[in-house]
Amino acid sequence: MAYTDGNVLGVRIRAAFGAAIGTPSETWPWVDITPYWHVPHDVQLTWGSSSGASKVETARLGLSLKNTDRRFTPFHPLSPYWPHVLEWTPLTYDVDLGDGWLNKFSGFVKDWSVTWPGASALMAVTRIQAVGILGRRERGRPPQRSALRRAIPVSAPAAYWPAEDGGDADHAASAIADHPSITTAGVSQFAAVSVATPGGNAGAGTLPLPDLSAGGRLVATIPAPVTAACTAASQYSLQFVATVAAGSFTGDLTLVEWLTPGGTHVRWALIFTMSGSVLNWALKAYNAAGTETHVNGGAGQAFGAWRITATQAGGNISVRMYFASNFASSATVAGTLAGPARITANASGTTATEALPFGHLTVWPDADPTLPQQGDVVDSYGQSVRAPDVLPWQYEAAHLRLARLCAEEGVSFAAPTVAAEDVVRMGPQPAGTVAELLLQCAESDQGLVYEDGWGLGYLPRPDRYNAPVALTIAAAERQLGGDLAPATDDPNRRNIWTVSRHGGSSAQARDEDLVTLQGEIEGQTTVHHVGDGALEDHAAWWLRRHSAQEMRWPSLAINLHVARELAADWCAVRPGSRVQVTDPPAQAPPGVIDQLVVGATETWSGRRKWKAVLNLQPASPWLVAELDGAQDQRIATDDGLLAANVDQAAMVLWLSAPEGWTTLDGDHPLDLRLGGEQVRIAQTRASLEDRFARYAASGWGTADTGQTWATVGGSSSDYGVEGG
Repeated sequence: MAYTDGNVLGVRIRAAFGAAIGTPSETWPWVDITPYWHVPHDVQLTWGSSSGASKVETARLGLSLKNTDRRFTPFHPLSPYWPHVLEWTPLTYDVDLGDGWLNKFSGFVKDWSVTWPGASALMAVTRIQAVGILGRRERGRPPQRSALRRAIPVSAPAAYWPAEDGGDADHAASAIADHPSITTAGVSQFAAVSVATPGGNAGAGTLPLPDLSAGGRLVATIPAPVTAACTAASQYSLQFVATVAAGSFTGDLTLVEWLTPGGTHVRWALIFTMSGSVLNWALKAYNAAGTETHVNGGAGQAFGAWRITATQAGGNISVRMYFASNFASSATVAGTLAGPARITANASGTTATEALPFGHLTVWPDADPTLPQQGDVVDSYGQSVRAPDVLPWQYEAAHLRLARLCAEEGVSFAAPTVAAEDVVRMGPQPAGTVAELLLQCAESDQGLVYEDGWGLGYLPRPDRYNAPVALTIAAAERQLGGDLAPATDDPNRRNIWTVSRHGGSSAQARDEDLVTLQGEIEGQTTVHHVGDGALEDHAAWWLRRHSAQEMRWPSLAINLHVARELAADWCAVRPGSRVQVTDPPAQAPPGVIDQLVVGATETWSGRRKWKAVLNLQPASPWLVAELDGAQDQRIATDDGLLAANVDQAAMVLWLSAPEGWTTLDGDHPLDLRLGGEQVRIAQTRASLEDRFARYAASGWGTADTGQTWATVGGSSSDYGVEGG
């Protein structure tokens, strides 16, 4: 017997004590703790966003567990789960309507609060508060990180120094705990890296890096275990980003030098020289006696990522050079390979007349590490997307940027396929927290990000149009669980909206009729599009979303233990789902209440009572006409107006339209929206229609639609009809 038939609701609560939360959830040691559920206390779950929220919010779950035997007391040595009753323990809450378990919440315990109801020592209860994946990712104060700083750690480097430190820094901190900082020698200043773009903006995928143009040097001591790992693997890769400007220095500029004690060649150097106006580079190796071996060389490059790999190949060392993932050259030298022990940038202490930035020094004990995108790559739509070093990720599709950001954070991501014509292309990715970057994508596309189990889901803008009705609530059948409380003073209503592009232009949309009636009520959004061409369209759409002239229903409630027939449909509702309330009270505006769910608060009182309060936004802005669509929608004629006032008793509407109106019986009944009111038209006929299929003398008689023709000029005998 199912819950919908009157049975109790199946409830399952599980925890994964001691789970390594960076690993897949299916590998966690799940324990069913449902027997310890303290049923007298409500279970409350909040998910999605509030009605007026501008960003995605984490889910929150609160429930109580019986703790008489101390098993849910943090740090208690007699707990069977000791020492793992801790913050960030994974937790799930599932329900069963009678046809299998449905996950309502997947997240992490943020607080284990032990209480003693009534101050009784015989009864202890642990009240837990848990949050979703976003709550876990946003804990503490996440730093703003550049595109390179986000991308490089995904490759699991053995050593990594971003060198994105403050302007007055005299060290460059390691991104890996317990690794020594890079030390500085001479004069170096952390400064923004300037990379020319068509608009003149700095387009580097990094925060300020040390500028070594005053002769400064950076010295990185490689931790001994990393050196040993490279030696044991008989291979390694070094990577860094830098700019060497042609003609800005004289003599030799040793951009980077690394020591490899124990190898045939104990020192390697990448040296830049000028040959006339041509910038050249050469890789050289030196043995313990200082004998030089020229390995390979080539022409210089602008700002970007350099990668040098070395591999033992029999009695030789194979060396390859890459710039922005493009293969530059390769060479083989005789000798035995050893791992790098120290790396120095601008080892020659050369001064330059232009900036000499250097940073993001990385070491892998692998000649072919799994790297983030290094050069421009063509995506599944045929668009070339930039690498993270210069104009980072420019031209990336908004939904694909969301997927990549989630992958960088180790979070699963799900989204429907987006058609090529609906793709929104993003500009360069700025430095930011993951929450800021996710919001940039969603606002640029006008999509919806939400928590989905242990990961994130995304509803792209095209999938928000004409959403199918996921839940129908019949007010006349008492399926509502509380008072209907509409609002007209919506704080999110606007009549002017400005959309600005980050680093670009702006566009404004205005509803002049509303401005005349209400005065100016402005709203604004910053998007991260690749160009300014779509700003007017986006401004108009943002205004449409925030200016609908209709009653607002910020929330409504349903009692699922009373209207159990709604439970299955309710469990399928997600952020962006469409709900309708049919047969609202007569005092409400006519027609169904048509809304989109953006979030909800669900409360379970035991295994029988279940209430949900929905956070809503109007659905009407997202209802659009589709050419050959399934909605049977039509485009109205331009400048169509009512020719006469009507009241609720009127059975005929007189319209004034400059163009023809459909009169085909197959096009009816036809729904019209007039000033926010929906009316259904059973039949349409021209206001004046006459086939002149009659005989008339001294005039034209009466038209087919009942009007009498009047004569103007001449005598009546001049007029007649002989239609037969």
